[in-house]
Amino acid sequence: MMKMFRSSHDTGIGSRVPLHCTASGKIFLAFTPSLRRMLFRSQPLHRYTPHTLTTAEQIEGTLANIRKTAIGTDNGEFMEGMAAAAVPIYDARGRLCATVAVHGPVTRLPLERALAFVPILKKASKEIEKTLMTEPS
Repeated sequence: MMKMFRSSHDTGIGSRVPLHCTASGKIFLAFTPSLRRMLFRSQPLHRYTPHTLTTAEQIEGTLANIRKTAIGTDNGEFMEGMAAAAVPIYDARGRLCATVAVHGPVTRLPLERALAFVPILKKASKEIEKTLMTEPS
């Protein structure tokens, strides 16, 4: 029987989530070396679920893969029973400034299904980037 999703985390508007165990956070870590160094110096990292990676050695392999694919994932690492996929958004100067992601309970959105949304997420990312390239009127 699959575990139902329940969260004790506040993930409302303006909430903060950890970088090392969320799909979007791992995108920022993968593509921002200074942020990665700062996080790894602050070890030990908090374990949110049994799936959370908590050492630089564990996380670095995941980040290397993200640098190749430009896809961040979270498979129950931050919240038990949640899955997510994220892609980067770049500003007019080519700097990572945001992500676009999909996440949900694994009962409706297992990681494989979240990954099936990646082409749509990438399309949305490109459309958002276009708005960042234009001068405001």
